[in-house]
Amino acid sequence: MFSTNQLDWLEQTLEKYRNQRVFLFQHIPPKYTVTNNSGFASANGMYTLDLWGSGTDRERFMSLLEHYKNVIWFSG
Repeated sequence: MFSTNQLDWLEQTLEKYRNQRVFLFQHIPPKYTVTNNSGFASANGMYTLDLWGSGTDRERFMSLLEHYKNVIWFSG
């Protein structure tokens, strides 16, 4: 789950390096991705909670990735 402070930091960092390639590593994949709309963030039922917190946090994170085209994102 992301806190507002973490997302603020990520946004500031991505803005700072907007003209450079950025590699972003994250352990837990998002709940809904382009390739999987089945709730993958629960690790196929291994976790009993939504690891991504509120939909707002998830939406803000994904919108940052859409906005900053220089980011190469790894998760899983």
